[in-house]
Amino acid sequence: MKPFLPTGVKPVAVVSSHHSRYKTCCYCVDDVCHTVFILNYITCFLKPIIQLMKKTLLVTSLLFLVSTAVTAQFNKNRSVLVTATVSESPAAITLKFPKFTDATRIRVFRKAKEDKDWGNVYANLGTGDSTYTDNAVTVGQAYEYLVFKEGGSTGALGSVYAGINHAVEEQHGTLALVIDNNYLQPLATEIAMLEKDLIGDGWQVQRIITERTDAVTAVRDKIKTVPNVKAVFLLGRVPVPYSGSIYPDGHPDHSGAWPCDGYYGDVDGLWTDNIVSTSSASRAENKNQPGDGKFDASQFDSDVDLMVGRVDLSRLPAFAGQSDTALLRYYLQKNHSYRIGQLTAPARALIDDNFQSFTIASSNWRNFAPMVGSANIVDNVNNGVDYNADLKKDWYLWSGACGGGWYSSCGGVINTAQFAADSIKTIFTSLAGSYFGDWDIQDALLRAALASKPSILASFWGGIPNWALHHMALGECIGYGARLTQNENGTLYEGNFNGSQRLIHIALMGDPTLRMHVALAPTTIDAVETGTKKVTVSWTASTDANVVGYHVYRAPHLYGKYVKVNLTLVNGTSFVDNDPLQGHNVYMVRAVKKETTPSGTYYNLSQGMFDSTDITFPAGIDQLAETNLQLAVYPNPATTELTIAPAGFNGPALKGSLMNLVGQVVRTFAIENGTNTLPIADLPAGIYFIQVQGNGYKGVTKFVRE
Repeated sequence: MKPFLPTGVKPVAVVSSHHSRYKTCCYCVDDVCHTVFILNYITCFLKPIIQLMKKTLLVTSLLFLVSTAVTAQFNKNRSVLVTATVSESPAAITLKFPKFTDATRIRVFRKAKEDKDWGNVYANLGTGDSTYTDNAVTVGQAYEYLVFKEGGSTGALGSVYAGINHAVEEQHGTLALVIDNNYLQPLATEIAMLEKDLIGDGWQVQRIITERTDAVTAVRDKIKTVPNVKAVFLLGRVPVPYSGSIYPDGHPDHSGAWPCDGYYGDVDGLWTDNIVSTSSASRAENKNQPGDGKFDASQFDSDVDLMVGRVDLSRLPAFAGQSDTALLRYYLQKNHSYRIGQLTAPARALIDDNFQSFTIASSNWRNFAPMVGSANIVDNVNNGVDYNADLKKDWYLWSGACGGGWYSSCGGVINTAQFAADSIKTIFTSLAGSYFGDWDIQDALLRAALASKPSILASFWGGIPNWALHHMALGECIGYGARLTQNENGTLYEGNFNGSQRLIHIALMGDPTLRMHVALAPTTIDAVETGTKKVTVSWTASTDANVVGYHVYRAPHLYGKYVKVNLTLVNGTSFVDNDPLQGHNVYMVRAVKKETTPSGTYYNLSQGMFDSTDITFPAGIDQLAETNLQLAVYPNPATTELTIAPAGFNGPALKGSLMNLVGQVVRTFAIENGTNTLPIADLPAGIYFIQVQGNGYKGVTKFVRE
């Protein structure tokens, strides 16, 4: 029976492709012909029908409407290379992109960062427009935009996360540092350095020590117990979860369970192991049977909650003469060098697209434009660059490449032996091709990238599916983009090559907390107790340009919770803490830099620099350092009277004592629930303590009488 074809659609044709899993689909709509790569005849038949739906569907459908005509600049042409410039007064964000000569419609969508859909069209542009200015914006906020172009041989789209003086998070929560016990002792110094760097970037760190033989369920259970956990850094040969029955690269000889680090980031999902039964794969690792410890899910049924990244440099014999311990040591050293601004690369990107008939490299074009600017991208089609040859000569912050592959190679790009032998000068790299997305194997290409010298810190199988990393241009870490990509189901971002969106294989190789921009930290921090029981924190100014000030934080110990003690930005190079903790005080100072990027401006924070001091309270109140009653006193400093407000207190009146610096009781009084007023006009100027206790409550605080 001949299939029904809508009006305006000419018959489809399906022919074999050079790729083992694909066929070439040719169809025409309204006399415009298209060529795409598909899995079967039904998919080809649906293509022209979807093409006709363009006229009525909004943004959810737009993500499926980027037609795929094969040209020399295929992936660049199907990408809107959108960037943003900003104005503070009047507040405005201007989107910019290369002008199209074949557009029939250009639409703009806008949403908040965490929104799950694009909503309605935000603006309709003229077909000749190449800019759009949004005046309905607020300084300090950031907005995510999608620009969608229709017409010509292919549709195109691109996203940007843009803002004006956007303030990034200062405290990120807790990172579970999951460490392979094999490295705990030989890399003790480097691991301690990593932890201090993470703390200095606003993370609390909690170690989890694992054995290589541990069950993945046991490792995940430990991660779930970490309070306020937001990210997971798998350091070493931490047990690898496997799940599903997939082969997103189109090669059925490794169809089955694939590595699934996202399992460790899904704290509330149900992972079963009683359904999938597949044994056709050539490697034992990919075979999946009920009850074998490999899970059933091929897609993430529940959203991945935590950012996850892995650095496993074991089983890399191509790096001859270098043990896995030595390789991991070097990774941690270059990670530290990058964080403190010693390892740098210019804000530019290189693309080597050897799959120009596939949609894979569009992931690179769409990410790189808002991160480094479209003028700072070079590629093999327009500029004749080559991933291996050019990255040995010149530095690029970002790089992306794709080509036919094997577990240890990417055709026309690079292989594991070259990573071991050559100096590849890039920091973040996206690589895509057959087989090597299945990375838990000897001499795996993605893991070898991390072991290479001098600089690669993150690698991923980018384009199968497309990754969403553009938030990094305003200070987000790469783990945010990895998690966003794992959770994407086609609603927000196009790039579902071979049905790969939300599949369990999506994973980040590298430190998930890494950010694109490094602000230079202050140096020579000094925290000194003065004679008046104050702590003066001083430092040498950051040498970075556009530093607008500093933040000062305090914690009871290096691994404790840091609280910002300055109410406003510190413009100088010293700060006086009038209320230090009893006992040990650790101070951290971070420079604040106004960062200008192709996505706008934001306030970037440097690594924290540390110093500590010990404080002893006066006699008579030193036993009250541990308190279960919080006391608010105001104004502070005060001149005539002081208001005292205990928090969380109900019951009979408590005894209050006012003491001077040497611990002498100057006055006693009763403290009731609510606010209490204490006259202090007769007191000499100086520092005093308020001590409240009784009925199982105790608390102490300090104030200054001016």
